[in-house]
Amino acid sequence: MEAASQAAPQFSVEQQYTLLDAASLWPVGFREWRSTGDLAKSFSCGTGIGNVTGRDFAEAHLEACCRAGLSMTGLTAAAAPGQWSYNLGPCQGVELGDQLWLSRYILLRLTEQFKVIASLDPKPVPGDWCSSGAPVKYSTADTRNPAVGLHAVDAHIRCLQQNHLQHIMVCGPGNARRLTGLHKTSSAMLFTAAIEDRAASIRVPQSTVVRGCGYYEDRRPASNMDPWLVTMMLACTTLGIPLPLGLGMDKPREVSAQSSSDATTSCAGSSALIDEIDHNAVMGPSTPDDMPGALAHECAASEAHSLTGLKLSSH
Repeated sequence: MEAASQAAPQFSVEQQYTLLDAASLWPVGFREWRSTGDLAKSFSCGTGIGNVTGRDFAEAHLEACCRAGLSMTGLTAAAAPGQWSYNLGPCQGVELGDQLWLSRYILLRLTEQFKVIASLDPKPVPGDWCSSGAPVKYSTADTRNPAVGLHAVDAHIRCLQQNHLQHIMVCGPGNARRLTGLHKTSSAMLFTAAIEDRAASIRVPQSTVVRGCGYYEDRRPASNMDPWLVTMMLACTTLGIPLPLGLGMDKPREVSAQSSSDATTSCAGSSALIDEIDHNAVMGPSTPDDMPGALAHECAASEAHSLTGLKLSSH
């Protein structure tokens, strides 16, 4: 981040997690006999008994993080039962990684008191259920500058499109089970960008378009992502900074996380990532060798206002 210091990068994150019953490893409040249709009502921002579970835990975590001096800005019930998210930032440079790591430690410490499991697994419940992510909001001095803000956002998105697979590789183990194009996620193999579209790889908020400057959101990172890797990749890709040597992105890594799906993910570079996606039933048995971006097609079909020539459809 020292090389990026002149650009003054700022990051925020929405960290999602799922509270699991320690005995069954199913989300707290989850009713196994209920069908997906019965739970089609969104738990997002829910209030009241039968609509949310685990609020005591989530609020205790928020208070503990605030007492620890972390830049917490709120929490909300997420879209699945037992799923919560909290917002942290904005932070300068590597500070986001430091603060997020401490907030995760506090999260785990509180599980001892509440006798539950806080899972960061990207797909804690198998099947047609919402997954868990950690979308990162990102801005630089240029994107925050009203004179050149949209031009800078435009340039950043083009760079991110060209390096999509590299970013997917550092977005967290098991993320291919999450990035299926369903449940407000993008496809791992398809880069998309749009205004206010939470199912896109990159979401440009309406406020940034209206003001002509601001941040945008990378929605690809999973809930178990390494914040230092993700923020480093964003800064290096968008600011033209060479990646440091020895990242170990091609070294085999076995990761196991507690979840209802008993999932274990092996990550050994780009070939292993594609194999993981190919074995995902939603993606089908054969993934194309090339990485086609949907952005060009979206640009041609969009009637929305252009961000310096790059048209992003509004959803």
